[in-house]
Amino acid sequence: MRHIRFLDKKHRYQYTSINQLFDNKAEHQTDEPKKMSYGQKVFDMVKGINIKFGKKNKKVEKERPK
Repeated sequence: MRHIRFLDKKHRYQYTSINQLFDNKAEHQTDEPKKMSYGQKVFDMVKGINIKFGKKNKKVEKERPK
């Protein structure tokens, strides 16, 4: 645990006695979180948007001198 080096020397997590509580193994989650899919919902919200790519052209009111 590299983050221990940022703690004070007198902090309780600096002591080696706290290391006996950790076994460096991954903790498996017993219940899987619900998978949420918002793709169709987002598509329904944006499918009516008209998009034009490129820069907008400024209207030239004055004629160019010849």
